[in-house]
Amino acid sequence: MSRRLVVRAVTLALAGLVASGAVPGKAKDPGRIPATKLMIKAKLPGATKAELAMTDVPFAPGAPAVVLLEAAQQEFKRIVSQVSHTRTTYIRRVKILKDDAVGTESDYTQEYGPKVKVDRVQARTILPDGTIVDAGDGVHTDETETQHKIVTVAFPQVRAGAILELLIETHVEGFYARQWIIQDHIPVLDSRFILSPPPDLQFSTGSSYLTAEEREPI
Repeated sequence: MSRRLVVRAVTLALAGLVASGAVPGKAKDPGRIPATKLMIKAKLPGATKAELAMTDVPFAPGAPAVVLLEAAQQEFKRIVSQVSHTRTTYIRRVKILKDDAVGTESDYTQEYGPKVKVDRVQARTILPDGTIVDAGDGVHTDETETQHKIVTVAFPQVRAGAILELLIETHVEGFYARQWIIQDHIPVLDSRFILSPPPDLQFSTGSSYLTAEEREPI
């Protein structure tokens, strides 16, 4: 499978700065989604009927699982002229399509740097019939000798047809911009990285491209 086919949709948005899609002197693009509408809420969204009924990925047939949504939203708070802290809301939703994925997707681990504070972790399994099973007993946050935070989640009752939902809220003092990787070992339907800066924050953007080696099939 080509790396370029793994991700179905990627959204990089600056909330509050890309608000309408309108450009002076040009007609508004009806196909452009305002960044503010792409912002995520700090709660698990729940499964739709279409997600529960999903059995395959059209652009990656035979995939054992699929990422329905992986999103990180960073909000910068400031005092006078300095950014006081950065709050991040992270959501990951995975649909198990085949039993082969049960062993690889049932457990989740994420490491954070010593300055990051983990505020909340919420996880659950949505069974094929829509029943919600809380994963609270399997959620643990540990700290290493170097003060790194390790979040681990063991999802319960994972089986083909189940949806695994995870929410992590963190904050760090000062300005912090996390790395965002859009590729995964399974197909991704929706990948979002959203920045919500103060209105008067000045910034610049840039682009980078995959090397020939990185574009090789995986």
